[in-house]
Amino acid sequence: ATAFALIYVMSGLGSNEPLLLSAVFYGTFVLRLAFSYDRLFLLLLAVLMAFGGMFVESLYAAAGLMAYCYPDVFYVPFWLGGLYVHGAFALREGMRFFVYDRKPGTLISVSPL
Repeated sequence: ATAFALIYVMSGLGSNEPLLLSAVFYGTFVLRLAFSYDRLFLLLLAVLMAFGGMFVESLYAAAGLMAYCYPDVFYVPFWLGGLYVHGAFALREGMRFFVYDRKPGTLISVSPL
């Protein structure tokens, strides 16, 4: 989740250099994916998150609810997909923390009234 936070901060600070930002985002994703044990799952999740996230944000931009300074693809910048692909790693870490690393019986459950 720390890596995702750094990528997110970089998206705000480096948006004036979209090519460099794209190279950093997609390059670090490939490196992280290469050293991960669940590559296929992460790749599938990352692609779905990238397309889904860019699609939703392009709908917002097309509706005039927001605008990017340097849009490339359907009203959004190309580097935005690089931000979303790193979200797959953050989602995996969240699942590990909230679901798998807890002791049995510590999950929050809702009991019927």
